[in-house]
Amino acid sequence: VTLNKSGNSVLPILQIPYGTYGRVDSNAVDLHILSYAEDGNVAVPNSALVNELRVYFDQYKELLTEVFIKRGFVQRVDILGNVFVDTTADPIQVKYKVEQAVRGLFDSKNRELGEPFYVSKLFEAIEAIEGVAYVDEFAPAQNIFPDSRTLIQLGTLDITLYEAKR
Repeated sequence: VTLNKSGNSVLPILQIPYGTYGRVDSNAVDLHILSYAEDGNVAVPNSALVNELRVYFDQYKELLTEVFIKRGFVQRVDILGNVFVDTTADPIQVKYKVEQAVRGLFDSKNRELGEPFYVSKLFEAIEAIEGVAYVDEFAPAQNIFPDSRTLIQLGTLDITLYEAKR
């Protein structure tokens, strides 16, 4: 493709330099999709859904546009950790609130494909709960950076409560 200089060109506005390019794929649209399973969890779509979406978008696309429907990926993250509870707090209530806070971090309505998972956000959410003295020894211990086609979701959640030392 060769982009020539022209008096009414929008190329300078878009900050695209003039010249020769090997290939420009400006008419290709990639859609990475996920679906919900019957239990409400995010799932990789089956081939029937992928084909149905391909047919749907083919009828609305412009003449020289290609639409590619691709499956997204789900990466499950297991959370394992110790929470130390104040002696005055109800441990059953604290455990329930901790589990709800962790599940909220992985809510698929609030997460995007490719969005990283920061361990500091996990600590922040748990330590904000009334009755939690501190947290210790959590896994994963490092941030997770998925690619742009992957959605991070909660795997196994295993929280152990201990009484905080005075």
